Amino acid sequence: MTEAEIRALASAAAREAVKEVLAFMRVDPSDIDSVTGFSDDMRYVRRQREAAEKISFKAMLAFFSAAATGAAAILWLGLQDFFTR
Repeated sequence: MTEAEIRALASAAAREAVKEVLAFMRVDPSDIDSVTGFSDDMRYVRRQREAAEKISFKAMLAFFSAAATGAAAILWLGLQDFFTR
């Protein structure tokens, strides 16, 4: 087998694999609207994932801030009680 034949065979196999993957995801590669819709859906999912990551970071920050504030308040009240006795 020559290198050109191997490249042609690999290219055909890659095209077929892409068609199978797209068919598995219910995307018709010959229909531009289907491909565009799939691409839009992937962009939307990415934006949702990024938004969820930002929200979870902010929620974790709020939780630890509340815990630190609570610990500081307990310490402050304990010190006040200690020094007023």
